[in-house]
Amino acid sequence: MIRVTLRGIAGRKLRAALTMFAVVLGVAMVSGTYVFTDTIEKAIDTLLTDAYTGSDAVVSAEDVVDLPAGERPTVAARLASRVRALPEVAAVSGAITDTARLIGKDGATISTREESIGVNVDASQPRFNPLELTAGRWPAGPSEIAIDAGTAGGNGFAVGDTIGVAADGPVRRFTITGIAEFTTIDSLGGLTLAIFDTPTAQAFLGKGGRFDEILVAAKKGVSPDELVRAIRPVLPAGAEVATGEAEVRTQAKGSNEDIAMVRKFMLA
Repeated sequence: MIRVTLRGIAGRKLRAALTMFAVVLGVAMVSGTYVFTDTIEKAIDTLLTDAYTGSDAVVSAEDVVDLPAGERPTVAARLASRVRALPEVAAVSGAITDTARLIGKDGATISTREESIGVNVDASQPRFNPLELTAGRWPAGPSEIAIDAGTAGGNGFAVGDTIGVAADGPVRRFTITGIAEFTTIDSLGGLTLAIFDTPTAQAFLGKGGRFDEILVAAKKGVSPDELVRAIRPVLPAGAEVATGEAEVRTQAKGSNEDIAMVRKFMLA
């Protein structure tokens, strides 16, 4: 039987070669899919952990099912003052994250909408900032921005240059005052970061007087669970609070479910 099989293969060398190539290619595709998606999962988990560095508790809005696709519920910025006044609280910072597409020197967007992130940095509260400057300083004012090191290096931008940024409105130009990177991850892949001070992020990203989240640090001797219990009574209807670790797990679960769908599609 083996002899007959080998004779058949020898008589159809091209077909046999193509069949073997198809098998090798299929195995490589499957292996590559798992490596690719596992790498993304690890990177996202790292980014989420970094994003909540220094946050013992996170205040956010409850999920609302009737919001337009892609929009997130927000909380009133004035809630941060109410939380800050609690005796268990050491520090508070409002966080904003939305889509902000960086524009290259050729006039084209540098990355896709899903990979174009706009964030704020509260320079007065460095404990909540997962980013580190590699050049320049943090932006301060309505015409200033910092960008990620990958975008700067790959597209020829430096401190002092101007760069176009698009959110929901027309493209605006900002002066680059700083280049930043995450300290625990080597590459962001295709992700781009547009980094503003808090008032600029609120105005440019259409979130005046609002935050996506309020990050809270506990005073020494106060546990995250105790902090959550102290915050809960001052929250208005529609707001919720969780420990920083719980928020990381929740966000990671949602992201990993999305990646699992991508993995199944690629394997199919």
